[in-house]
This record gives sequence, structure tokens and C-alpha cells, in this order.
Amino acid sequence: MTTRLLLLTLGFFTLLNTASAQHTEPDSAKATTKFNQGNIYDPLQLIQGRIPGVSITRPGGDINQDFQIRIRGLNTITPENRPLIILDNMVGVSLDNIDPNDIESITIIKENAAAALYGMRGANGVIIVTSKRARTAEPMVSAHASTSIDRIGKTYDMLGRDAFLALGGPDFGANTDWIEETTQTGLSEVAGFLISQKLDKTTFSMSANYRNIEGIISPSFQKRLNARFSVEQLLFDDKLKVSGQVFITNSESGTVNPLAFREMTTYNPTAPIFDASNTASGGYFQQNIFDAFNPQAILDQQESLQENKSFLINFSATYEVLAGLNLNASYTQNNTNTFGGQYWSRNDWAFGRNVSGAGNRSTVDQLTEIVDFSANYEKTLKGIDFNFLLGGGYQNRENEGFSAQVTQFLFDAQTFNNLGFGAITSNQFANYVRSSRTDDRLNSIYGSVNAQFSENFSAYLNLRSDTYSGFINNKTGLFYGIGLEYNLINVLEQGKLSNLSLHASYGTSGNLPPSPNLAESFRVPSFPIDIDGDANTTNDISVPGVEAQSRNPLLQWEQTREFNLGLDFALGTLGLSGSIDYFTRSSEDIILQEFVAIGSPNAFDPGNFHSTSTVYSNGIDISTAGLEFTLNYQQAIGRLNWQSSLNVTKYQPNTLDRAGAFSNNQISLFYGGGSFSVGGRSNVMTRNILGEAIGDLYAPRLISVNDNGSVQVS
Repeated sequence: MTTRLLLLTLGFFTLLNTASAQHTEPDSAKATTKFNQGNIYDPLQLIQGRIPGVSITRPGGDINQDFQIRIRGLNTITPENRPLIILDNMVGVSLDNIDPNDIESITIIKENAAAALYGMRGANGVIIVTSKRARTAEPMVSAHASTSIDRIGKTYDMLGRDAFLALGGPDFGANTDWIEETTQTGLSEVAGFLISQKLDKTTFSMSANYRNIEGIISPSFQKRLNARFSVEQLLFDDKLKVSGQVFITNSESGTVNPLAFREMTTYNPTAPIFDASNTASGGYFQQNIFDAFNPQAILDQQESLQENKSFLINFSATYEVLAGLNLNASYTQNNTNTFGGQYWSRNDWAFGRNVSGAGNRSTVDQLTEIVDFSANYEKTLKGIDFNFLLGGGYQNRENEGFSAQVTQFLFDAQTFNNLGFGAITSNQFANYVRSSRTDDRLNSIYGSVNAQFSENFSAYLNLRSDTYSGFINNKTGLFYGIGLEYNLINVLEQGKLSNLSLHASYGTSGNLPPSPNLAESFRVPSFPIDIDGDANTTNDISVPGVEAQSRNPLLQWEQTREFNLGLDFALGTLGLSGSIDYFTRSSEDIILQEFVAIGSPNAFDPGNFHSTSTVYSNGIDISTAGLEFTLNYQQAIGRLNWQSSLNVTKYQPNTLDRAGAFSNNQISLFYGGGSFSVGGRSNVMTRNILGEAIGDLYAPRLISVNDNGSVQVS
């Protein structure tokens, strides 16, 4: 069996006035309050490497690229692969709404039985984030400011001028280290404050954080302001609690074309940066060869800026009807706007010169409304402590977008700030005007029962029903989870053990499609056509529509099933605690875009035929299994408190169990992403074979390189 191993050890100590209490009850869903330190600008960085079974990475060094998080491996191959975020009881929001300095705790729900309570949104796991606020009458006041730098830690060993010429490369007279010339030391500045006070019946919090981050390559940057305000009030003899909170986020970012990173490592080291005689390139040196571009010119002659604004608001109320019975209501609204612009100079060798300059503007508006009502009841019946939860609600989403691009600029002065200086021509590849709108709704009913049968034994049951408008006939999915826990500490001889509990669970959860428009067939614009073929007439140019995909009334949610078995332990006198978890997981009915023959019978929609070459189906099944182990050590020696943790995750890569909607028409092989080598051939990077690990690397294998530089590959 192929396995992968992730091992990380963390050691740290803090100086305390008094010795802190030791953690003796480790739990796979325990809140994390001890965070990573350093140049942290994304909330996920706070817990990177601290939780077994949770992988947090960011390919490359782009400060504007999101961190990728995987909880217990891959659960889907669609873009809907991020965990569900719950911020201060607001479900389905973004981590961009809160600054890392404002976070008090983060809880990761890995077990599918617990995630079942979130239905079609829980298959990729759940992240629960709690913001800092006063919990006692003592006021919380803090301010902070810091500065840090980012530098490249290690670069590739590249050919210098002499080595390049020795291998027969052309000589342009310079000696240029392209990585050194195009990178910089990035400076990051952070400042913020927090004020929170709990009075007699009122609690309020307000905070703001500002970040100014430079990337290691100019003009890569990010400026972000996060602000929040919350208030909580007790009324009617403390039986009614009402609260409101507002999160405001404004950010501006500049990104770099990834092509520049490639050229830093492949461009001729004898080439100079500038060539004043080359007016066609704006004074930069350029070679007239295929697919090779001066990397400094790319950075200076291409521009990409984006502004993001988010306004998140929540109102909630809880009323104690009688002892143990509470009614809850919550309304959340999240408005986001993304506004961006790109420009390629008339002298840009990579693209702009081919169309005499190009500029575009784009905007996306997103509105999400979430309404939730629930009741929870605590009752002891025949010595068993029960906690019942019953609720329902809905989520509405609206997404609107607009973008336009023009070419043929006479000068670069206005860039994308005034597209009126460009000319809209018949070049359908470089010029466009586009708009879009999608709407979807998710209706939900959920419930749970938690039972404490004795001091040693407890169990829970989660149930949820989700109905989604993005499926034909508004299909409904049912999800469930059941879990058991038994504390063995009172059964066995304790010795040095202070905790020993066994837990097991089994559950199902789902995953929504990346778009609500995958099941129905609808028309999208094609290229403009001249109906009479006469270039001298323009009033007959029309844009026809084409079918985006064939109809599939059977399309439904993706579903994940998981069995989990674990053991939690603690040796309080030694300061040791930890857990071991084993899980098996299968993700079924993953959405796949299949290719079909135009005019062939549509097996998903009997009686009809395929009018286009693609259809979306629930055509992929994958499975995995893994073992997670964590060991914590904490010991207080006077005012010194030493804490260490060891996390080990060993898992089997996801196996492709099914590829194709029908068993009699399985896809035995399909490929993933590809790469392109300058002067070489396109090489497939990943391939997927039925019955084998998904996403295996597939590329020529290097055999040897001789003294003349000739490369032999398999």
C-alpha cells in the first residue's frame, strides 16, 4: 500500500507569573488557542502544522494567493474543496472577514459524523473561529504594531554567463542574474487595537487591524483593513439575549503574471535588461525567438490590480422559554464586491504588442443571506442527561459579474482606467464584453440528540435534510452521523493515566456543485458572425448562442462517508496527553464533466439527444484511509512553562474507484494539469488510472545528462 507521511514537531515555551493548568482531555475537535507566531497574515497560518490530518499549504510565494487546506485528504476534484467556515456562529462566511490578531480560538471538525450536522456543506470539514472579546468584568484593551521582512530563502542553481556560453549559448554581452534583478526584500507593516468590556448586562467589542505587505517581487503587494464591532445585551431578567455584530474588510492587491517566475529561471544570462535602441519593446532588451520574454519587462509593462470590499452583518437572539429550553434566531448578510483591472502595454512583448495594447475591467458582486431558527432543550430522563436540538433555515446567494476588454491603444497613459481609449475590433479573442448572474437557494432542516448515559458513556446523533435549487426538481439530500464515546479510566487500573477514552463514529455529509447551472442545458454567447459576409455592412453582425452542456436531470450532490475510531489519553503527572485516530473515507458521486458524442442518445435524459459535446454527471468515486497521532507535553518549572507537540499523519492517497457515470462505460484513464517547457514539448503532469492513486505525477524521467548537455529521458 502506498503511503504518505507528514511529520512535524513543535517546541516552544512561555514565561508565566503562575504555573498554568495542564490539559488532560485531548479531543480531535478541541479548540486551538496556542497559535504560530511570526509574519502571520492569513488565519490559516495560525494553525499550520499544529493539527494532525490537516494540511495547509500555499504553492509559490504569491502573497495574494489563498492558502490551500485539506482535512483528511482530498474529498472532491471540483473547485468546491474548501472547508465550511463558521465565524462567531455565522455559518458559511470567509476567513478574509477577520484579521489573525483578532482570533481567540480555532476548532477543526474532522470527523464526518459531526460534520453531518452541516449537510451539503460539510464534506470538506468545518472550521469554527471565535473572535477575541471580554469574558469577564475585567476590560480587555490591547494595541500592537510590528514590522517584518520576507526574503527568498533558497533559489535554484542557475547557469551563469560563463557556463551558459560554454554550452554554446548566444552571447549578448551582459552578465545578468535575473532572480537577483527582479526580486526584492518585502517589507510588511501591521498595526491594530482591540477594546472589549463586559458590563452588568452589556458586552461590547471593537477592533481594527491594518496590514501593508510587500511581496518579494514588485509590484506584488497587499493592503488590508479589517474592522469589527459587536454588542450583546441581556433583557427581561436575563431571559433574552440579543446581539449584533459587523465585520468590514477593505483590501487592495497587486499581482504578478506567473510567466515572470518562469522567465527568471530560463532567460539568457548574457542578455541585458535594457536596450535603448529597441523602441518597439519600450527600451527593454528582447529576443526575437519563440516564447522567451525579458522578465523585468513583464513586471514593468503588465499591470494587475484588484480591490475587495466586504460588509458582513449578523443579528441574533436567544430566549429562555423555561428552564432548559431555549429558542434561537439568527440573520446573517454578507455583501462582497471585487473590482479589478489589467493592462498590457503596447510594448509588452508577451501579449500587448500583438494587439497594440490591451486593457480590461471586471467587477463581481456577491450577496449571501442566511436565516436560521432553532430550539435546544436540556433534560434529564431516568438518569440520562439529554440535549436536543431542532432547527431549520435557508441560504440565498446572488452572484453578478461584468467584464470588458479592449485593444488598440494609441498610448499607455490611461492604462485600464479609461477603456474608451481602446478600440473594440472584430478580434473576438482579445476583445469582449461579458456579464453574468446566478442565484441559488439551500433550504435546511436539522436536528441532533446528545445523551450522557453515565459518567463513562455518551453518544450523539446528527440528522440533516438539505434541498438545493441548483439541481433539477430541487433535489433533497439526507445526511446523518452517529458517535459513541466510552471512558475507560474508571474501568481499568489507572496507574499514571488521568484520561483514557475510546470513541467511534460513522457519518455522511455532502458537497455542493461549484455552480448552480451544471444540471440544466442553457445557451452561452458564441463568436460574432457576419450574416451576409460583406465587410462593408455592419448592421448584420450578430452573436449566436451555443449550448453550454447537455441536460442531466439526475445530477445531485457529492456525498462523503466516513468511519472513525480513536483513543484519547493523558498522563497528568508526566504532563503528557495525546490521541490516536484511524479513519476510512469514501467520496462518492463527485461531479465530472464527461465528453459525449453530439447527436447521441442522452442516457441521463431519456428520449432526448446530446446537443453538445459535454455533460456534467456524478461520475467519480474516490476513497482513502489514514492514521493520525498527536502527542502533547506540558510541564511547568517555576515561571517557565514548556510546551511541545508532535503530530504524525499517515494516509493512503485517494484511490480512483469509479470514473464515468455508468458501469458499462468506465473511463480507464484521464489526465490532469499540464506544463510547457520552453523549446520543448508539452508534458502531462498528472494522470488518473482507474483503481490507482488519483493525481499521480506523470512526466519523462531523467536518465542522464552528458558533458555536451544532451539530456536523455525515458
